[in-house]
Amino acid sequence: MLKLYEKHQHFDPVMLVEESGDGMAEYIAELMNETATSAYAEQYASKLHDLYIRRELHKACSEGLKIVSDDTETSAAEIAASVDSLILTASKKIKSVSTSGMDTLAIERYKKYLSDSTKGKVFEGFRTGYTDLDYLIEGLGFSESIILAARPSMGKTALALNICRNVAGQGFPVIVFSLEMRKERVADRFLCAEAMVNSRDYRNRALSDNAVDDLEYAMERLIAMPIKIMDGTITTADIKSIVAREVSKRWPLLVIVDFLTLIADKRGANTSAHEHYGGIAKKIQFMAREFNVPIMLLAQLNREVERRTVKKPVLSDLRESGNIEEAADKVLFIYRDEYYNENSTDRGIAEIICAKNRDGETGVVKLAWQPNYVRFANLAYQ
Repeated sequence: MLKLYEKHQHFDPVMLVEESGDGMAEYIAELMNETATSAYAEQYASKLHDLYIRRELHKACSEGLKIVSDDTETSAAEIAASVDSLILTASKKIKSVSTSGMDTLAIERYKKYLSDSTKGKVFEGFRTGYTDLDYLIEGLGFSESIILAARPSMGKTALALNICRNVAGQGFPVIVFSLEMRKERVADRFLCAEAMVNSRDYRNRALSDNAVDDLEYAMERLIAMPIKIMDGTITTADIKSIVAREVSKRWPLLVIVDFLTLIADKRGANTSAHEHYGGIAKKIQFMAREFNVPIMLLAQLNREVERRTVKKPVLSDLRESGNIEEAADKVLFIYRDEYYNENSTDRGIAEIICAKNRDGETGVVKLAWQPNYVRFANLAYQ
């Protein structure tokens, strides 16, 4: 074959036998039978890619065993999350990065619009359940990272859980990662808000008989909602692992993480707080895109708000704001004037400030704040 190639001649079995002699005829025939042809190139490529994935999984498992054997200082939970992350990283390579031309994408998106319009779908995502807010931000879009931030006691957890109930009430699954409160307290919040019973009376076990009845009806509604609550020490690896499993069971879903600075990722020795929390926010953003789900990440505003005459938050008030702001598709703030001004004319009213909206408008909407029930509601206007 090499001699024929050097002579710039094409070759087939007949020319090969002629060049090498009749004694090689049988061997050349065997080679031809065992040689792959382009007819099955796709299947061969698929098999080769499968073997590559197996090799990567084997490598991940080997590294996992090494971590388990050598790392004696790290907790078992952190080791499990690390191993899970290695496996997930290897299995992610099953999906290859693809490039699409606008000629294909434009047709696909046009057909998607017609299909959704025919079925009555008006948005690719979840409605928050708050009319004015949904109109302003167009709900929580698939693959979006949403930052919900406020000063302590403004109600950011309450608003996130209210949105959770509204979405789950439509039959969509929601996962809540509660890093600040135990899951039992989160469940109490759900019960009080759903039943509209006084949360203080609930905690003190002083509800009236009628309120207990309301609580029972609320319990029956809540147990039908597809909500899962995770608490404890949680890292971004834990979040990714759990979301990956849930998405494989049912999609779409909403993910809520409460809150940013309590995510237990290890901070590098030479890494500033700015870089550390910004990096975590970026990981959350990449998760939202990878799994094509909206992720709401709660965050705290810095104390600069308290030192200003005008207390309404702005983007620079986000703790370690630069990287966090960049990692968000939408940034929402909560402001209640009565928190700062006892004589406020806006008692019982919360302003939801959309300070960033990558695909739409920014602005302010108002919701009713019902502190007894730890609940936000649509505001009725005269």
